[in-house]
Amino acid sequence: MWTSPARKRGHVASFDWRTGTLDCELHLQETVHDVQWPHNETLFAVAQRKYIYIYDKKGTELHRLKDHRDSTHLEFLPYHFLLVSAGHSGYIRYQDTTHGAVVSELRSRQGPTQSLCHNPWNAVIHAGHSNGTVSLWSPTMTTPLAKMLCHRGAVKSVAVDRSGNHMVTAGRDGLVKVWDIRTFGELHSYKPPSAPTSLSISQTGLLAVAHGPRVAIYRDALTSRQAQPYMQHLQAGSQAHQVTFTPYEDILALGHAGGVSTLLVPGAGEANYDALEVNPFQTLKQRRETEVKQLLDKLPIETIALDPTFIGKMAQGHRERQIERTAAERQRVKRARRAASSAEKRALAAAEADAAAPDGGAPIASMAPVVVSDSESDSEEVTRAPARKRSVLANHRRFLRRRQENVIDQALVDAKATVERETAAIQRRRDGAPERTESSYALGRFSRKH
Repeated sequence: MWTSPARKRGHVASFDWRTGTLDCELHLQETVHDVQWPHNETLFAVAQRKYIYIYDKKGTELHRLKDHRDSTHLEFLPYHFLLVSAGHSGYIRYQDTTHGAVVSELRSRQGPTQSLCHNPWNAVIHAGHSNGTVSLWSPTMTTPLAKMLCHRGAVKSVAVDRSGNHMVTAGRDGLVKVWDIRTFGELHSYKPPSAPTSLSISQTGLLAVAHGPRVAIYRDALTSRQAQPYMQHLQAGSQAHQVTFTPYEDILALGHAGGVSTLLVPGAGEANYDALEVNPFQTLKQRRETEVKQLLDKLPIETIALDPTFIGKMAQGHRERQIERTAAERQRVKRARRAASSAEKRALAAAEADAAAPDGGAPIASMAPVVVSDSESDSEEVTRAPARKRSVLANHRRFLRRRQENVIDQALVDAKATVERETAAIQRRRDGAPERTESSYALGRFSRKH
């Protein structure tokens, strides 16, 4: 119901646009970049040339925020009571308006901030930069939650709908793009006749685009691409600088070089409002009660995240996480054992078949073929016919088949070495290579005879 237009020359005015009653008028004699209302209409913040100043409804200066230097854009998070500023310095600062302390100061590392807005659903700040990227910020993180390359030029304006699912950006490349924040993907784009300068999304999803002396309003532009605008307005002889929809009203405010104009846009405002949430017709007593209630229901800054639905979910305890990790580890070990057991049994079966065969000949015909089961159960068995005579090598293999977990046994190591040595000897006999005796070595004649 209240508005505060401002000019570059330092003229700031606060008035009731319904009745036309002027509350205050300030001639600051310096550049004014942005104006923002905090939690109600009794105060307003002005981003001036060097600092941010807080004025009351009558125009009296109350505070000067020296920590916010060179700020050109302002935003206010109503559920967290945070005043957010960004500008030429590349820093994004969060200041708690309840106790006046700066709770977070983040360096964007993207150069000057060209545009700023917040997501009404999760209170995440969307900052547009001169390199064409849009970064998403939370006061608890020193790095952006997400970074999106949206345009090939500077991002002049950013707007997010009330559901928090769609974001609209306008760049110096002359395009207006619609994005799905859930997937960070582009849905569609528009090409106005001239470069867009400002964007605004109404409570019912109407999109207003200011470009040159014109304002184009699209219906259902977030879900599908529209061939032509729903409404158009020409501000003859003046350039449109900023557009803003009025909450709970079918009114679009247009700021241009000649002043401020209001446009009637049917279907822009929400018809049914919740008086316990926000009441545009509240009295003085109701406003005081609402302010106290908002302070009691103030949310901590830790609740600002891309997915605010994590609040209220029960976190897993240490025991539950340990059980899950143990079960996963058991499954992994079980699969590894199955693979190793199957390979080992195949190798042992082949070695025993070769050992039972005569030197250089085929296996004994009376022996049954070795059958290896490929089932996934732990009770895999190698079925074979009993050998006529159990050799030392077979005894070593039998010892090796005993499963010993996490045990280093010297006897087991010696048995493995014996099996490898005997297997190599069998392979040499099959290939017809002569056996190496002690006399074949250079000093074999001097070896002790047993």
